[in-house]
This record gives sequence, C-alpha cells and structure tokens, in this order.
Amino acid sequence: MKRVWKIILSLAIVFSISAVTLLAGCSDTGDSYINITAGESGTDSESSSGSSGSSEATDSTGSSNTTGDSGNSSSDSSSNTITSLTASGLNVEYEVATSSSDTYSVAENLLSVVTVYSDTQRTYGSSGSIMQPSSNMFTYRDVSTGSGVIFSIDDDNDGYVYFVTCYHVVYNEDEEQIADEIYVYLYGSVDGAEATSTKRVGSTTYCTAMNYGGDAITCEYVGGSLAEDVAVLKAEKQDVLDVNDSVRAVTFAEDYSVGDDAVAIGNYAGAGISVTKGSVAVDSEKIDLTFGSTTNEYKVMRLDLNIYGGNSGGGLFDANGYYIGMVNAMSTVYTNYTFAIPASKVIDSIENIIYYYTDTNEYDMYTADLGLTVKVAGSVYVYDETTDTGCIKEEVAIASVTTGSAAESMGLETGDIITSITVDGTEYAVTRTFVVEEIGLISFVDSVVTVSYTRSGTAYTTSEYTVTTDCIVSH
Repeated sequence: MKRVWKIILSLAIVFSISAVTLLAGCSDTGDSYINITAGESGTDSESSSGSSGSSEATDSTGSSNTTGDSGNSSSDSSSNTITSLTASGLNVEYEVATSSSDTYSVAENLLSVVTVYSDTQRTYGSSGSIMQPSSNMFTYRDVSTGSGVIFSIDDDNDGYVYFVTCYHVVYNEDEEQIADEIYVYLYGSVDGAEATSTKRVGSTTYCTAMNYGGDAITCEYVGGSLAEDVAVLKAEKQDVLDVNDSVRAVTFAEDYSVGDDAVAIGNYAGAGISVTKGSVAVDSEKIDLTFGSTTNEYKVMRLDLNIYGGNSGGGLFDANGYYIGMVNAMSTVYTNYTFAIPASKVIDSIENIIYYYTDTNEYDMYTADLGLTVKVAGSVYVYDETTDTGCIKEEVAIASVTTGSAAESMGLETGDIITSITVDGTEYAVTRTFVVEEIGLISFVDSVVTVSYTRSGTAYTTSEYTVTTDCIVSH
C-alpha cells in the first residue's frame, strides 16, 4: 500500500537578521511543503497524487551507464572517466570515479562545498493583501540561503568555476524568477552576509540593503529546471582562487547501494557548512514535491540522515568521498527521514543544462520525448558476491505508445519489454523505469537512438531513429 507524507521542500531557508529573531527580515513567505509517495520495497512505483501540500503564509520577514560527474582539474586520478561538455561560450569537464580512483576524506571535500545566497529585490505593497498607495511602497531584499558544490574548474586562468545546487535554492517563488543576485561562500571563508538597513512595518522587519563582504563570490545563473530541482551556476575562476586557491571539484561516484554510508555536507540550519552522517535507506523512489502552485514528481534516494533547512543543494558523499547525490528534501513527521537527488540524475541534468546554454537567456532544460510510457512488469533484488553489493532490477514494460510518435515509427508496442537504449553509440541498460526518463535528458536533436526489447520472448532491436525538434519538449 502506498503511503503519503507531507514533508518540507524548502531546505533553503530565509536569512535571519539576528539569531534572536528567527527568519527575520528577508522574506514574507512561509514554508513550502511537499507530498511524498513512497515506493514499496524500494521499487519505482507510480505516484498517487496525494493531498496537495499547503503553503502557509507568514508575516515573518524572514542505472546503467551514467554520463559521469564532475572532477577535480588537479586530480591525480588519471584512470577516472572525464567527460567534456561544450556549449555557447562554455567548455565544461567533470569526473567520474572508477574502481581504481583515489579516495577523498571529508576534510578534502570541504574544499568543494559552498554556501549559496539568493537575493531578489521585491516591492512592498505592490500586490496581495498588503496593496498600498505608491507613496507607501518601498523595495526590500528577499534573501534565502542553501548549499552547493563545485563540479568543474576550467583549466584556463581566465575561465570559470561551476557549481551545482537545487533549483529551489536560487528560484524566488513569489516573483517567479531566478534571484537577481547569487553569491557563494567557500568553506572557511568569512560569511559576511548581513542586513545593513531595515524597515519595520507593524511587527515585520524588512531588509532594505544587504552587504555580503569581501569573501562573497558573485555567481551567474547558467540554467536549470524546477522539474528536476537542479541548477548550474558559474563564477569567474580568479574570483574563487582569490579566496582559496586550493579548491577542488567533486568526483562523482559510479554507483551506490542501500546500506552505504552517506555524509551530507551543507549549510545546516543556515548556520554555516557542517557535516552529518547516516546511510542510504532506499536507493530509488518517487516523491511528489509541491513548490508554490507547481507539483512535480521526482526520483530520489531516501536517507537515514539528519539534515535541516539550508542543506538544500549540498553534497552527499559515500565512504570513499565520492559524490552520490544532492540533498533536497526532508520529512517534517519522521526523524532522519530525508531525500537526495541521485548523482546520475544530477549528471544528466548538468549535461542537459550545458547543452542548451546560450548567451541569449535560454536557461531552460529540455527532454526528448519518444512518445511512450513505461511501467514495472517485474522486479527482483540481485546480490553480487564479488562486490558484496546488491541492487533491484526491474523488468521495464511499455505501458503506452502515442499514435504518430517516434516510438510508433520505431515499431514499438504496448507490452514490449525494453532491455536497453542506445544513444549515439552508447548503450544504456534499462534495469529501472527511471532510466528511460534519464536517457531523455541526454538525447538531443540529431541524436541517433535505437531500442532493444523483447516481445513474446524474442529479442529485437529497432531501426535507428534520429531525434527531431518535434520530440524536444521543455522540462
């Protein structure tokens, strides 16, 4: 039986003017809540809609192959898989660990993590229940804070450092826009963010001016999507090195398993970077997150781990120090019942964001929709004695095929069991339903796709299909 919980989405928290006035001064919004539908026995069950999460207003101002992960430009792990991404004005590399890779301690990973501040200018009295005459209106700063990690560092001194964080960390729900200003602080630097001017209206205090101090690093938003809750930022490399010339990019793990150690490094409770430890409880499940008026389904891993507001976007690492996910949600009902976006989905999102990046404000993510849906036809847990690890493997069946779609032109039918999908020569084993969705993120216009499947016990492979613009949809 499926169960539904209400959990809090905004692990990014609003900035406090002082420790005494909790969440005071910089936001007139309350917490955003999410609904979760838990998969049974760790499988990817279909999500029920559940009851819609409420948004409580307050006057407080306050898989198979993966495409890899980001790497350290100065790493000695030459055996790691290095992936290069190129877009308009960007050439980004990231690194994925192999079995012979170096390992990293928590202390080393502190060189990769950052605190993120998002600052949006808003106008008091311009909308809602506080409509005011123009003479009473004033602008104020709506500031929230979360976490992030460095995933790539350009080799060129005049290049960039790239960060990945949660989309909801840098998105202002009320203004329905990315924050006007985004800053990051490296671990160990001086977090100088402070309200330098305030205005009090009734019992509410608003930030009217902020100072971020000399160690704040200005970031540019590269792209992202609320549908994936992933966003990419970049900063001038020299600006980062001026604060700490020893920074490194994370190394992404190839995989993870239930029971693995999990170390979260993030801006816990908005009080600065700290470390908490736990374990992977469920390797994959679907949850429904409601952010403002938008509800999306997300594929996440569940953790037995203590996190809090401000951890959103922070790195989740295994015992070897490899990045296995990005923290993004927690339960408000159960202790240490928390969630993270798996590294494979973060990687695919990064590739998609970089691919579609342009210098003309094309900041969205897109996915290739071949016109089919899938379902779980069978599921089994498989244990590997050689690695002492295990994973769930699903039999992924086609649930529907859209008339006139790419899937129909490839000859696919309802009931076919998909075994693998090949994109531009790389074959991805389809052992979980979510793999089909993730492949859509790394399939672009002119990508050549084939699908291997079984029908009535006989194996087939479709003819090649070249992705067209008709298949590409905003995500």
